[in-house]
Amino acid sequence: MATRLVQMNMKARDDATLGAFRAQALGWETSSEGPGVTNLEPAGLDCIGQGDDVSWVMTADPEGNEFCLLTPA
Repeated sequence: MATRLVQMNMKARDDATLGAFRAQALGWETSSEGPGVTNLEPAGLDCIGQGDDVSWVMTADPEGNEFCLLTPA
C-alpha cells in the first residue's frame, strides 16, 4: 500500500521560511493557524482528521526540529 502525505504542521524558530522551503519542494501551499505555526497541504485538499487508530513516524528537519508523519490506519 502506498503512503500519501496530506498535511504537515510546523512549529519552528522560523516556521514561515521552513514552510516556504518545504512547500516549494513539494509543490504545496502554506497556511497558518496563528503566529509561529505553519501548515502545508497539497493545493485544493481539505484537512483530514486523525481518527483513533493511527501510527506515527518521527523525523527532523534541517533546523533540527522534530516532526511526526501520520500514516493511515
